[in-house]
Amino acid sequence: MCNQYLCLYSWLVTWLQMCVLFLQGGPYYDMLHCLLGAYVCYRPDVGYVQGMSFIAAVLILNLEAADAFICFSNLLNRPCHMAFFSLNQNLVSICLIILIQYRSQMHHS
Repeated sequence: MCNQYLCLYSWLVTWLQMCVLFLQGGPYYDMLHCLLGAYVCYRPDVGYVQGMSFIAAVLILNLEAADAFICFSNLLNRPCHMAFFSLNQNLVSICLIILIQYRSQMHHS
């Protein structure tokens, strides 16, 4: 039980520290804002959807700005990801069915 609390505490501390990096005035705020803004211009049909900033933040911490944008765009433009970010309920349902079937097959093999 104690290990669960330590893991939770460690996770919380890590996220809080990471969030400071992306807050206004933080060292990565402008890069995050530019990456998300560029994506909105690139895909105005999708725009910004809550949760995109977490994906972008991880990429920004590991890649140069241009590479982070390219990776972010390529990742989100994949059919299953796009289903969730475009809020297309029919496509989301299909993706979830495929995922459940895949997991079921992996469990049985």
